[in-house]
Amino acid sequence: MNDIFSFRRFYFLLKKQIIEKRLFLLGFSAIVIFLEISIYYLSGNIYQVSGNLQYQSLFVLLILSPTILISFVLNSFSAQKSSIMALLLPVSFFEKWLTIFAIVFLIFLPSHLIILKFIDYGFVNHYKELAIESKQFTAKRILDSWPYISFVFNGNSFFSHYLIFSVYFSGIFLLGALYFKSLSYFKSALVLILILTFVVFAGNYLTKTIIGENSNLQFTDFGAWIQVQPRPFLIQGKMTSSILLTWFAKLVLPVSLWLIAILRFREKEI
Repeated sequence: MNDIFSFRRFYFLLKKQIIEKRLFLLGFSAIVIFLEISIYYLSGNIYQVSGNLQYQSLFVLLILSPTILISFVLNSFSAQKSSIMALLLPVSFFEKWLTIFAIVFLIFLPSHLIILKFIDYGFVNHYKELAIESKQFTAKRILDSWPYISFVFNGNSFFSHYLIFSVYFSGIFLLGALYFKSLSYFKSALVLILILTFVVFAGNYLTKTIIGENSNLQFTDFGAWIQVQPRPFLIQGKMTSSILLTWFAKLVLPVSLWLIAILRFREKEI
């Protein structure tokens, strides 16, 4: 079989995956929606909803959900018997990869973002009405001060940051599902925790070596803020270098994880 992309093969593979895993997909979607509603419901007031809880909902939806979804959809590569059956399907490695991408980023996330928008709209309106009835602030201030959740993609929005992290983490768990033969989700999570721990400790060790004091290191788009008493200061490189590093971290590296997964699908066919 050649590796040229065929929309017909891709369509049938996508349809096969959705039909075979429909119970999990429906159950998992219901759990995600339940968690989102619970986050809003348990807040109890507008001050919590229009702020931290909106970000928590995005965290559950954009970061946590895709990692679990990918690990389950690719569980056919874990066991030897199911792995052989999956590899013998008359589809190309690119079509297998594209099926995973379509389920996560073209079906699951867009549909749940729409659902989250409705949930946010309903709860924010409800809590605004309660705040107006309690007369803690003027109606104009309540209506103007607490916005609805936003899905604007720009350099400063939480949505754009969470979406980038979603591509990062889903790419890591995708590679983990292809490389680990069993318990891929937990092994991938362990690898991710070790990587994050190493980055944090290496950054703090480096700054301590340079300035000779313990510090709190926070990376930004164009440098790193170092918190040293009595005030923080910024370490910043040349603007061109900073922009290149920013684009590498936000675009090249996360996309590379998914592209490496294509090679892994290819290796499994050989």
